[in-house]
Parts: sequence; structure tokens; C-alpha cells
Amino acid sequence: MSRTFWVVLVTCAFWHACSTARGGQTVAVMPPAAIQCSVEPKVFDPNASEKAVFRFKLPEARAARVWLVDPIGRTVATVGAAGPDELGFFSAAWDGRDSDGRSVPSDAYCYLPASADYAPSPQGLLQLWQSAGERLECKDITYDPKSGEIRYLLPQAGRARVRVGISDGPVLRSLLDYAPLPAGRHTVAWDGKDSSGNEWSRSAVAVHVWAFSLPQNCVIVQGATAPAYPAYRQFFVAPAAAKPDLHATHTRQGCHEPAFAVSFPGAATGNDGLGVPKTGRLLVHVQLDPRDHRALVENLFEIVFYIDGVFFFEDSNAADPFTCTLDLTRIGKGRHILSVQVMDFEDHAASRSFGITCQEPGK
Repeated sequence: MSRTFWVVLVTCAFWHACSTARGGQTVAVMPPAAIQCSVEPKVFDPNASEKAVFRFKLPEARAARVWLVDPIGRTVATVGAAGPDELGFFSAAWDGRDSDGRSVPSDAYCYLPASADYAPSPQGLLQLWQSAGERLECKDITYDPKSGEIRYLLPQAGRARVRVGISDGPVLRSLLDYAPLPAGRHTVAWDGKDSSGNEWSRSAVAVHVWAFSLPQNCVIVQGATAPAYPAYRQFFVAPAAAKPDLHATHTRQGCHEPAFAVSFPGAATGNDGLGVPKTGRLLVHVQLDPRDHRALVENLFEIVFYIDGVFFFEDSNAADPFTCTLDLTRIGKGRHILSVQVMDFEDHAASRSFGITCQEPGK
């Protein structure tokens, strides 16, 4: 694997949202089409008593409701709609709670306005996400080393990743890991620390921003709990985009930075960090999080070591658990930062860093 750090009012058409079996074949069932459909605000915080208000027309329907669907096709809530009013509009408000009254996790949710007697299939609801996945070109990307502020323009609602790292070196930290965001200008600040809390020079890093599109019929919940840790490979629908972003082709359950632990058997820890033995040889043990084990082992992964941001050693066919001995006899005396990075072949990577103190061999 290369070690290069990668640079870088809605009209609703829901005809594909339901299917049924006929003669052994799956046939699309067309629900009454919602038109002039809008939602305000498109991003809301249930903890601030905010609600998303849907407004739409549904010809020939006497009663309507709105289905709210999470990224793996599960119905989290259905909301009854009032109306139609004198102009033919229905309206419904969602408070960010599921059908049992619990707050839903912060994430993006598709909405489906339909007649009250409409019953979409689970596969049909999952297909609401099929229009997502187009790679987005984020514009006006700027980074201010003094303040640590990263600014960029997202051309439409999408999932964004903002990552700080060393060119041809380790990933230091992902400030956003494909978080759902609305279209517009965004700012995120970096405090100069990596994911382990070690500080780096703000002027010596590379900042990259990636994104892919969300469906148009989408509302974003913010300020709630983080999504539960994903199960491995549940439901998935391939995006219909002509050139989908790589991460849009992943299950949302499996698309995240790998979790792992690092230990140094036999090494002493002091005020200056980890003490490298007098032999100059450091035993390193890496253990994947059990929840990530299956995905990484099946898809293969590598472990890369860096000293002060410079490549030192890699195993491109790593196992779990992984143990090796680093020969640090040629590393200069004093304090250094050892970075351990786990990365798969689908652009998922994370690192842990440790302060280490080297002494002259034999002393």
C-alpha cells in the first residue's frame, strides 16, 4: 500500500420507495408522489427544543404522514401530518425522537412523505439513500496555522471528512470523520494535537477535506448523542452516482477510523514518556478493537511506524494481534514521538502516538 497522504425547495420523487413480489419477481410500487416538498430547518438540534417542519402536497390524499429513515434503512419514526390546508399543503413536525420517544443519534435521516395508508417495504426505504454518494469538490479550502482554523465551502449537503496529517507521514487526527453537514461554508478548528494528545507544529502539517453527497430528501440532527458503534455489514444499498466516492460505497457501519490499542511490554514509563531499553530495542504489541477485527482482517490491513513524523517501518500484511521489535539504536538520543498507524486498503486509517526517550545504546 502506498504511504502517500491523500490530498485534498425540493421536489420529491419517491417512486422507488416500495416494492412487492409478483410471480417470483420484485416489482416497484409507486406511492402517490409528494410535490413541492420542503423541510425547515434542514439541520436542527432536538436538545434546543428545535423541530424539523415538513410541508408538502400529496394529490388525492386525504391523510398523510412522514417516514423518517436512518442510513441503514431502519424506520426511526413516522409523524402524522396535519392538512391539507386551503392551498393543498400538508404539514408535519419532527422533534428528533424515535417511535418510542427516545432521542435519535446525531446523523442524517431521509424523509418520505406519503399517504397515511402507504406501507413501504424495508428494502424500498433503504433505497431512499441510493441518490447519495456523488463525490463533492469542496472549495475555498483555507488553513490558518496561527488559529488552527480550517475553512471550506461544501457545495451541497454531504458527509465530510477533515483530516490533519504529515505529508508522506502519519495521520495525526480526523477532526470530522464523514459527518453529515448542510451545504454552505464551514469552519473547524485544530488545537495542534494529534488523536493521542501529543502536540505538533501547526505550520508543518497538511490539511485535507473530502466529501460526498447526501440525498436531497434529507434532514440532519445535531447536538444529540453520537451514533452507536456500528455493527459489521448490516444493510447497504449501492449509490446510483455515476462516479461514487469510495467511502459512499462502504456501509455506514464499517466506514470509520479503526480502533486499536498499543502496549510496550517490558518498557518503563517516566515523566519524559516511554523509556526505550538500553539495548535500543522496543517491543511493540498492537491489538485491534474486537468490533473492528473482522472487517480489518477480512479486507487486510497494514501497520506503519513513524518516528517524529518520518517513516520508519511497516508490515503490509499485518495480523491481529501484532507484535514486533523496533530497532531504535540509530535514533538520536533524547525525546521523540513514535506514531503507530493502522490502515486498511479502503482508505480508513488512524494513529496513536507516544513520547519515547532514547539513550545511547549500552548506557
